[in-house]
Amino acid sequence: MREAIVTGQLPPALEAYYQQHLHKMIPPNSPSLERELKSSVLKKLAQVSSVVSAESIASTIDADEYDVEEVLENWREFLTLQEIDGEIHYSLYHSNFRDFLSKQVNFS
Repeated sequence: MREAIVTGQLPPALEAYYQQHLHKMIPPNSPSLERELKSSVLKKLAQVSSVVSAESIASTIDADEYDVEEVLENWREFLTLQEIDGEIHYSLYHSNFRDFLSKQVNFS
């Protein structure tokens, strides 16, 4: 298992596990506008290796900050939260999950 991760390939079971995460985060049967917002938020999280605020995500993807915060709150189990200067910042809970997402062509 360790060898597969070192070479950049995830073990099949871990890849399947991350695929389940993705489907839970962005259900394929959800409305298209919801999928679009969630995909944009997730792509931004996958692009950054450090923590990022909801405000920063919202401005980057040109979305309402409240809507972004709502998405992030629903994803808490997949995120690491860190308070910086009284503001919550988010990152994906594991770098392998971020790498998995960055290799996905289309989240939805």
